[in-house]
Amino acid sequence: MRLTGVWQELEQDALMGAYRYGTADAAAGGGSHAAAVAFVVHITPQEVFCSALYAGWLASFAPSVEHVLVNETVSGRPAVFAAAAANQARLHALHPRIFPLPFVADAATVVLPASAAAAAAPAATPPPRVTPASPLLKLCLAPASNIGLDASETLAATPDWDGLGRGALATAGVDEALADSRAAADPTAGLTAELPDGGNGGTGFGPVGVGFLGTGAAIPSKYRNASGVYLRIGSGEQQQQQEDGEEGEDGQGGGLLLDAGEGTLGQLARLHGPCLDAVIGGLRAVCISHMHADHHLGAVAVLLRHRRAALAAGSASGAYKPLVVIGPRPLRRWLLEYASIEPALAFVFCDCQLLADSSDSASDAASDAPAACVRAQLAEALGLQQVQAVSVVHCPLSYGFVLRHASGWKLVYSGDTRPSDALIAAGAEATVLIHEATFEDSLTADALDKNH
Repeated sequence: MRLTGVWQELEQDALMGAYRYGTADAAAGGGSHAAAVAFVVHITPQEVFCSALYAGWLASFAPSVEHVLVNETVSGRPAVFAAAAANQARLHALHPRIFPLPFVADAATVVLPASAAAAAAPAATPPPRVTPASPLLKLCLAPASNIGLDASETLAATPDWDGLGRGALATAGVDEALADSRAAADPTAGLTAELPDGGNGGTGFGPVGVGFLGTGAAIPSKYRNASGVYLRIGSGEQQQQQEDGEEGEDGQGGGLLLDAGEGTLGQLARLHGPCLDAVIGGLRAVCISHMHADHHLGAVAVLLRHRRAALAAGSASGAYKPLVVIGPRPLRRWLLEYASIEPALAFVFCDCQLLADSSDSASDAASDAPAACVRAQLAEALGLQQVQAVSVVHCPLSYGFVLRHASGWKLVYSGDTRPSDALIAAGAEATVLIHEATFEDSLTADALDKNH
């Protein structure tokens, strides 16, 4: 077992032994540096931390040691960036359904299973002191009289969202203008697409939804993440439940990503909270428009999380179906290089160039070519009758995407591009157009220089 081998190495490591309390290299019953250890920071998955093997290793440190555990299961998830939280609260006050609040959570209490607790605290030994990490938790190392943890500045998990939103909109006349505009027309009236309710509920999408995970430029800011769009396509069962007035289980149907800049997985986690794995598990494809880093660096984290979610849901490793990645040819080489150091990374790649024609899934259903297989897979899983990559004017091998659903709607995603006749032709009569707008009108020269 891999974990056992790692622990054998730790047990035999002389350097580590010097810091452990239970080693026999000092007459006082501890390692030569055991008394100097004040903290051990464990950046460790919860399933490993709660194992009897790891708990036994915890017991090898002095009872006075403070253990700080860092993982997504127990660590707090407050709204760390105050300006971004205030901005989201303002938008949420304008329209709660279109602008959901991010998921936040307090740090959890660390409870070891009975077998692990017994290993961590042998007879007559106090249990180890374990504190879940939170942003701004301080480890005080000096002076000696103050050594310990300081949680005085850690953030409350749930900020005063109402106060942030209403306070930001307290300008004279704003409330009246909002009331008038809402009375005149619902901004979403007539649309069939449903958007996430968001917030701590993490509730799901309706039949079709578009979630903007990042709309920033090459450098993310505190208000905008790098490029990423989540397209959620609900199943027929979920759509029927909506029509019957019932609420379907989150994660039914499926979805895909249009670009995945760095931080895309984190944005999905903020949007869906505890339902993240259901959403990630429902992904069927990641479509990357071009090779600029702000459009693809987050793809690896999504691919790894997809495999983890599938295995946690009960899929045997041999039955795992990797995500389809549609992208420019160099992306495959980059992913393969990454996979050489991360064996868990798995994907099925389709070159955008193979999807350049406008064939629908029915016309090439009998073909076993990669493009036909991908189209057939997305038709079966998501009901997409057309999946087309259109060459656009940006860097070499840049593409936009055209998606047409069996129910009749059509979505066009431009990626980064100058005005493109090919995309205009392929995207004619689109139901939804998602188009880049990197530069404002006064920066036309920059747009020309950088092909935007």
